[in-house]
Amino acid sequence: MISPYFLFLLSSVASITLRSAFGFNNLLPVSFARKFVAVKNTCLNAATVQDFDSVTDSNIVTEVVSSRDFSKYLGDDDGLRVIRFHARSCKSCRALGVKYRRLARLMQDDVRFADIEVSENPELCQALGVRKLPHVQIYRRRRVVDEFTCMPNHFNMLIESININLVAVKEEML
Repeated sequence: MISPYFLFLLSSVASITLRSAFGFNNLLPVSFARKFVAVKNTCLNAATVQDFDSVTDSNIVTEVVSSRDFSKYLGDDDGLRVIRFHARSCKSCRALGVKYRRLARLMQDDVRFADIEVSENPELCQALGVRKLPHVQIYRRRRVVDEFTCMPNHFNMLIESININLVAVKEEML
């Protein structure tokens, strides 16, 4: 069994590494630097997403309208899936939606994105444990690997979480 102290140290090193890779810090361990260089084209930061102009491509973000659509969307492959839960009447949800669609456009080759309107799918949202909006869940192999309430000013958390999981997917492919 892995000790909790070891997991804490591991998560601290990963956090420092990610912050370094995105320019938040000058300390970057060489062993981790190679991993980020390998996925340089897919790792993003908020500035990259903000500078991207083309926002609208309706087929990039899948609208999930039922439990059947949800199961079909998750699929059987190992790819990363990101789902945003939102409400049309929520101001924060609309603000996050613009950034979310930009991110989906930028990462369409590596990650699949979906939207679920909470008022149209209350049973599904309740079953998935969505309590506060806007909410984001990240899936891999049909399992939740990360989830959190993602306000527009916390958009960096979403990018960081996607990058962490993308690195894991790319490492397994090597």
